[in-house]
Amino acid sequence: MTAAKEALNDIDQKSLTEIKALASPPAVIEAVCGIAYFLYPKSGSDASWSNIKVGLLSDMKLLTNLKEYEVSKTK
Repeated sequence: MTAAKEALNDIDQKSLTEIKALASPPAVIEAVCGIAYFLYPKSGSDASWSNIKVGLLSDMKLLTNLKEYEVSKTK
């Protein structure tokens, strides 16, 4: 878990914008973003790439919210 938290420090808004611009991302990027989409409080239940881009990657507070995410609340 510590490694995951530290990895968030290597992600910046420019990187998220680059990912969001992908019309068809590599499977691993889509999978990771799909997991984050389901865990993100503002998201819905349809994890299509278009919904991930709008519901997750468009949130300007995404990085802050991920860094402050309370993993203990996840079941």
